[in-house]
Amino acid sequence: MKTKSRKWYQAVAIVVLCIAFFMAGYFIQPYTIRGESLPIEEGDSAIEPFAMYGTDTEEIELIGADTKFYLVRRYSGSNTVHIKELPIPIELIGMPQDAITRAMPEYKLLSFSPENIYMKQEIEGWGPGAYVLSVYGSGTGESLAVYEFDEEGQRVLKENFDTPISSLPEAEQLNLREGIIVMGEDELYRILENYTS
Repeated sequence: MKTKSRKWYQAVAIVVLCIAFFMAGYFIQPYTIRGESLPIEEGDSAIEPFAMYGTDTEEIELIGADTKFYLVRRYSGSNTVHIKELPIPIELIGMPQDAITRAMPEYKLLSFSPENIYMKQEIEGWGPGAYVLSVYGSGTGESLAVYEFDEEGQRVLKENFDTPISSLPEAEQLNLREGIIVMGEDELYRILENYTS
């Protein structure tokens, strides 16, 4: 009987010691998350939006629904850059930086924060603001035309003129068939005056 009561006392003593150590640690230590002290006041939240804590005490930033997404397109032909704000793709919400670069390999990540993401896309060719004076149609029906470039770098017909190519000198006809690149609307209209007047 003494052996049973002795074991019972030992079990109670161990439980009491565990509770005492837990209480001491709870009241003595400041509030921490993986080694970082957090000032917690009544009504404050210890969890910041768009952040979670990893095993190495570094904050991992995540994309939120209100993150602004900017696409920076660089056009090699015109050596121009266009920046456009786009809606955040829903599949990116909640992703950390390294997952975004894997999810969008066609883009280069320029800048990342929970507020803004800047991704860069290199486009071979010309971009918006560049024009091509060229020909429209074929054979005897060739006429002067202006093409512009869209955001994807694709050439799109902007305007077709009634000016037949055959009425121009042979050298000009050859230049127009190859395409004359013009940067900016002012320069475009200045050159067009020579062909349409």
